[in-house]
Amino acid sequence: MKTTDGKNGTGSMASRRTAAKYLLLGLASAVAMVFAVPAHAGEPSGINLYVKIVSASNIAGSSSNQNPYVRVQQWRDHQVTAIQWGDNNPTWNEEIFFADIDPSKPFKWRTSNEFDDETYGRGEIDMSEITYTNQIFTMNLDNQGTVTFVIRMYE
Repeated sequence: MKTTDGKNGTGSMASRRTAAKYLLLGLASAVAMVFAVPAHAGEPSGINLYVKIVSASNIAGSSSNQNPYVRVQQWRDHQVTAIQWGDNNPTWNEEIFFADIDPSKPFKWRTSNEFDDETYGRGEIDMSEITYTNQIFTMNLDNQGTVTFVIRMYE
């Protein structure tokens, strides 16, 4: 087999390192093109998001063990509430803060059962619907029940 240095065999260590370097640079460029990040990504927006996960009501799942929790996400950052063991009508009243959010990405939520990770409901709220004053969002779960959030942006 001919190598980059024109010799038969495995080639010199330097030529293999050079070939590996160019291969890695090519892969890095290809990955960057496929997973292109918006120009503002990583730059502070100065906008923050306050979320209070208040409660859920009438949760019904396929399991007799209802151990609900809520996962909330704004772009790359996510946080999870405490698990409310054996409670179909849990109250969390947990406050969560997201710093330097990307207002072009929606706020996402999912309510699940810790026992078997069954999803009771999920959804998203477009950031254009969220203002700088407290707003109450009561969202329907898949089968029955609701989950309630208080959300606002702040600087």
